Amino acid sequence: MQGLYSLLARTFWYILVCAVIALATYSAGMRALLAELHRIDQQLVDFLSETADAEVSLESLSGGLRGFSPHFTLQQLSVRPRGTDVSPLILEKVDIEFDVWASLLSRDVRFSRLHLAGLNLTLDASRSKPSASNVAPLAFASVLEDAETVWVSDTNVTVKFGNQRRLGFKGSAKLLRTGSERQLRLRLRGDEGSHLSLAGTGVGDILDTKNFQGELHGRFSSPDMQQLLALVGIEGGGAGDVGFWYHVTGDGPALTTSITARNLALRVNQEQWLRLDSFSSAALARPSASGWTLQIQDLQAAAGEHQFGLASASIDGRGSALRLRTSQFDVTPLSAVIQHSGLLPSQVNSVVAALAPKGHIEGLELSVADYREPLVDWSVSVQAIDLTTRAFKGVPGLGGIDASFEADHNGATAWIDTRDFSLDIPRTYQQPLLFQSVRGRLSAHWNSSLLTLEQGLLTVAADDHDAMVQFAMDIPLQRNSDLDTELAMYLSVGFGAAPLTIRDRYLPVTVSPTLSRWLSMSIRSGDAVGGAFLWRGGFKDYGQAKQSLQLGLDVQSLELAFSPEWPALAASSATVLVDIQRVSAWSPHARVADLALQGLSVEVDAGESVNKLLATSRVDSDASSVVTTLRQSPVYEGAYSVLSDVGAKGRVTGELSVGLDLSDGDLSPLVKVDSYLQGVNLRSDRLQLELEQMMGPLAYDTEHGFKSLGIEGRILAQPFNMVIGQNVVEADGDDVLDARLTTRLSAETFTPWLTKLTEADIDQVLTPLEGGCDVELAVGVGRRTSVQFDTDLQGLAVNLPSPLGKTLAAKTPFSASFEFAQNDRLEVFWQGRLNALAQGDSPVLEQVSIDLTPTKEPKIVTPLGNGLHVTGRLPSIDIQPWLDSPLATALSTEVLSNEELSGEEQTPTAVFVDALQIDQLSLGNRRIGKTEVNAERFEGWDGWRMTTPWLDAALTLPIKGDPTLIINDIDFDQLPAVMDDDAGDVWSPPRLLRPLTVVVANMRLGEEFLGAVRFDINSDGQSLRLTELSGNLIDIDLLEGTQLDWRSTDEGDARTTLVLNAELDNVSRTFSILGQEPVAETDNGRLAAVLRWPGSPMDLDVRAMVGEMDMILREGSFLPVPSGATGAVRLLSLLNLAGLFERANVTRLFEPGVAFKKAEGKLLFNAGQLALPGFSVEGPGGGFKFTSDIDLLARVIDGELVVTLPLANNIPWVVALAGGLPVAAGAYIASRVFKDQVKTLTSGVYSVSGSVDEPTVKFLRVFDATGTKQTQSNMPPSNSQGSGAYSEPAADSEPAADSEPPAPDAPPSP
Repeated sequence: MQGLYSLLARTFWYILVCAVIALATYSAGMRALLAELHRIDQQLVDFLSETADAEVSLESLSGGLRGFSPHFTLQQLSVRPRGTDVSPLILEKVDIEFDVWASLLSRDVRFSRLHLAGLNLTLDASRSKPSASNVAPLAFASVLEDAETVWVSDTNVTVKFGNQRRLGFKGSAKLLRTGSERQLRLRLRGDEGSHLSLAGTGVGDILDTKNFQGELHGRFSSPDMQQLLALVGIEGGGAGDVGFWYHVTGDGPALTTSITARNLALRVNQEQWLRLDSFSSAALARPSASGWTLQIQDLQAAAGEHQFGLASASIDGRGSALRLRTSQFDVTPLSAVIQHSGLLPSQVNSVVAALAPKGHIEGLELSVADYREPLVDWSVSVQAIDLTTRAFKGVPGLGGIDASFEADHNGATAWIDTRDFSLDIPRTYQQPLLFQSVRGRLSAHWNSSLLTLEQGLLTVAADDHDAMVQFAMDIPLQRNSDLDTELAMYLSVGFGAAPLTIRDRYLPVTVSPTLSRWLSMSIRSGDAVGGAFLWRGGFKDYGQAKQSLQLGLDVQSLELAFSPEWPALAASSATVLVDIQRVSAWSPHARVADLALQGLSVEVDAGESVNKLLATSRVDSDASSVVTTLRQSPVYEGAYSVLSDVGAKGRVTGELSVGLDLSDGDLSPLVKVDSYLQGVNLRSDRLQLELEQMMGPLAYDTEHGFKSLGIEGRILAQPFNMVIGQNVVEADGDDVLDARLTTRLSAETFTPWLTKLTEADIDQVLTPLEGGCDVELAVGVGRRTSVQFDTDLQGLAVNLPSPLGKTLAAKTPFSASFEFAQNDRLEVFWQGRLNALAQGDSPVLEQVSIDLTPTKEPKIVTPLGNGLHVTGRLPSIDIQPWLDSPLATALSTEVLSNEELSGEEQTPTAVFVDALQIDQLSLGNRRIGKTEVNAERFEGWDGWRMTTPWLDAALTLPIKGDPTLIINDIDFDQLPAVMDDDAGDVWSPPRLLRPLTVVVANMRLGEEFLGAVRFDINSDGQSLRLTELSGNLIDIDLLEGTQLDWRSTDEGDARTTLVLNAELDNVSRTFSILGQEPVAETDNGRLAAVLRWPGSPMDLDVRAMVGEMDMILREGSFLPVPSGATGAVRLLSLLNLAGLFERANVTRLFEPGVAFKKAEGKLLFNAGQLALPGFSVEGPGGGFKFTSDIDLLARVIDGELVVTLPLANNIPWVVALAGGLPVAAGAYIASRVFKDQVKTLTSGVYSVSGSVDEPTVKFLRVFDATGTKQTQSNMPPSNSQGSGAYSEPAADSEPAADSEPPAPDAPPSP
């Protein structure tokens, strides 16, 4: 054992010595060898150049030993790939340490340590990707793999981007190898603040994943990745942060990354950039059994205010095949981010924006067989919920789609099961088509030019109907395709019961605009019991080729408005067919308003060259239905004045057609009716006129109105013939009817008709009409209705006073032109008589102007406003015949009847007379002379004024109350000339409509003022009463109680009663005013009388007078009556007291002129007889009493005059009788004590007889104070009850100074 140990020790030492020798030899030799390295610089360069296939150069080569390990140091080593112009790799210093032992064992060069210092590398990013052929460091990759330690320090890497931009990195790296395990540490800092850190461990070749296991992780961040992205051939920018973890296990390699980018901008092409405000995602990439898989988690992308998020997605790769699967996501944010990112071209982006996709994708799977040619072989499946897109350029908009889609390069299929679906085709339908549910399958196939949707059989439910729908569509994919195919839809819809508004759902707006407009107004109501809709063609406007549309409906209760102006067609059942250019409707029975139709056919042709509607039907209806229908038609507006008034009955048969130019904006139809009237009666309520038993053809069209070659019938019981629409009248262009009617006017039927028309009892007015005449009526009916009435009146007598009367044979052309419009107008011309104009609402026209100037030709009459206006100039007129005519009676009766209507407030028509000139106005034989008449309506009253050379009078007619006549001036000096020719004229009381108050303000005789009076008149045509008569007339004061009554009897007799109560003032002036010598003088007197005489007040004649008069005169005298006295003065001549005293030879006993203190007496008149029961006169020298009967007709007097002489004042005469002064003295005393007895002793009696003009006065006796004369018994007795007389106080008592006689009672009854 010991020996063994010794042997081993010697062996060990031997080996040790040998080793030391060997090491020494190795060391010495290696040193010597390394010292000569500079001699082999070029050989080394050549070796390296050949090995690396590069251009290699170095500045120097040196070597040495570190321990037993040799090392080399290369200064300024430069390596450039051979045959390229890339920038060389430059190393300031390369230090290589060899692993001798490992090299011996492997029989190959092994490095234990490699230090690269001052590495300067320039990369040109504009060239192709780095490779061993164009990047020098890759040429020495094998060297790096064999080194145990690789240390890179002071590294400078510059990346060039063309000639302008460079990116520089500085940093260090270390690669350690322990056995087969490798460790890597790398840190780089870019010039622009970017950072890269990398660390990892592994076993095997890191570039060969099959022979490597380990992991590598790191992070890269940069505030601007523009230069870095350019390094990999991407132009862009933005701040980024990328974390990654690469690990390889037995299952294979896997790469996990997390990416965060801000303000990311990537160029897509020359014109567009992808811009995202932020982007982040996590991904895991790893190989699979058949390829690789990339799993993406929490992808977030934001652009502008829009953000899209995807929870997860996966991409599987199998060779060149790819498959993408995503989790659920919303389409709206994805679309918004894509639109705002700029990813899509502007045109595409506009399309996406216009489509505005919305909805929810439950899942998406997309596969391509070769990603290098993705469109050759691909497939996709999508589960969509509530998917919505807007319509765009003919492609329909879809709303609310729930469907599953499967598609590949051969075609696609969609299984649709959706609710609340909408189909929007704006250029086809004004509103989206809405459906409650859609179920079915839709297939599609395509090629490079065309996408075709087909085999779409769908079950559709809408809110108002259910339908089966077959749908197909052609969608061109290229504009300039060789295929002659445009965007087109093929739609077939079949439905059952539905409302008629279904037409609005299916009829597109692409139909003819005129047809569309008409359809929108035409089918107003109805119920479809079944129908179908077909669509073939594109979505462009109407008129495109290959465009077809049809809608067929079976309709009940159809209301079809072919024009908004005409009443709608109504049919209980009808068939309606609509296509893109035409509408057809048929119905066996229909109605238009009240008009029944049979066999109705409606055709609407909306072709570009036609645009017409035509409806035809047969008519067999009552005439009243025709009128009712016309009232609801445009004819009514044009013929309102007629159609609103007429009524019809009878039978009308014929044909009806309606044509409409649909291109005309006002949609005015052309309506034609060819009819035949069979016993039709046409009545006008306004005119109270009826056309009866009309027979004949009648045609109508809206262009020319009514036409007929001849219609016969009867009017006012007379036959007529009427021609219509043959240019028979000069009609307006808007007239719908122009007709000429010829007939005969009969007074017998005309009078009752006019009575009914005016609603007045004017039979008496028109009674003077006699006979008949031929008339011609020209009628024009349009926006205004005109009737021209022409006749010469020959054969018709007008038995009215001049100037309106005419004989049967006389021809006096008469024309009347009626115009019925909003303001009716009537123009009248009667040759030689009048011109008139009336305007307003008939039958009572509010504005009437009459010009009475006789003319031979029609004269323009100017309208003067509301009311009746009369003007003109008449040569002469006698108003008495007019006052006596039935016209005056009828008018007065009508006015009175209107006033007596109780409870009604009525304002009579205002009458205006505008300076009506009458050259000679007459009242019977009384010539009033040249006269001007004016009248005017004031507020609440009418004012009339009549002016003649001798009269100025104004009549005030209040609307309510009694009228007043004010005679401003009347000149009696000219009145006799007016009254001269009244002999034989019979007057009767005029008829006054109301009581009249008369005020005569100024009565004169030439320049002499006569006075003024006031009185009230009430007259009913039989009796005229003047009451409340007061005033002063020729110095006679008319007192209360004075009145006049004028009555006429049915036999034509008349009588007048005057009750007079008056005071006398200056009697002398009264006689002087009357142009007479005075017969008495006094300033104080009183008259009271009740007098009657036959005839009118103007027929006053004392010879016919009956009645009595009481008269009192004070302080005056009687004067001799001059010869030639007339009138009232002649009455006083009967009391020629002065003459009687002269004849009695007693005038010396009185003052000159028979003065008196008081004279009084009663005068009794009895039809030519005058009785004075006792007229007494008390004078200053005595008194007398005159009693007499006077025959006024024979002018014979039979009377007695008693003269009384007071004794004291007549002593000489008494002495002569008694014979002595003492006796005289006694007589004087006796006259005072025995007054009556003495009076008898001093009285004388005379008889008066013979002619009134030359009476005989004889002395009869003395001493008789009473006389014996009695008046005849045939004199009317004095009657204090109504006689008007009164008594003087007793002789022995003095009357009071202010004593007045009592007022007379009312006049006695006739």
